[in-house]
Amino acid sequence: MVKQHQEVYVDIKSKSEQILNEYIKKGLDVIILRPGAICAEENSYWGDRQVNRMLKTDIVDWVHPEDLVPWIHADNLAEIIYLVLSKGVCNQVYNAIDGNFPEEEFRVRLVNTLGKKLRVPNRLIERPIYSNTKIKELGYQPIKTFNQTVSNLEALVVSQL
Repeated sequence: MVKQHQEVYVDIKSKSEQILNEYIKKGLDVIILRPGAICAEENSYWGDRQVNRMLKTDIVDWVHPEDLVPWIHADNLAEIIYLVLSKGVCNQVYNAIDGNFPEEEFRVRLVNTLGKKLRVPNRLIERPIYSNTKIKELGYQPIKTFNQTVSNLEALVVSQL
């Protein structure tokens, strides 16, 4: 029996990957992508929805400044999907991320731009580090950068103040 992860989201992803591995064993062609935090300026939990959540509170208490975020822009994820399909690879696993970025450079910047108070949450620091070397070996290069996206989100913040 496979051990269940305490986080439902992680548990579902793990079980889904196990199912896909069973398909591989049966001879089906499968590509497994492991996206990180999918961010965009619109309709994104890690983007504009974070800004809106922060706007509605006086104190942001869910962002730990020492965390790392395995980050990818939504448009870049679409590019990765196109890339792996066009290359005809199969039965491979790829971490679909642009990089591992510190919260100090991401959501803490948004908190500061909003002029909100940050209360460090009482939990362990989350610092998962994933390599994107394998996807880059296929020729992947991000079309939307982390820094430009955060700047765009800061502009969104300023426009809503």
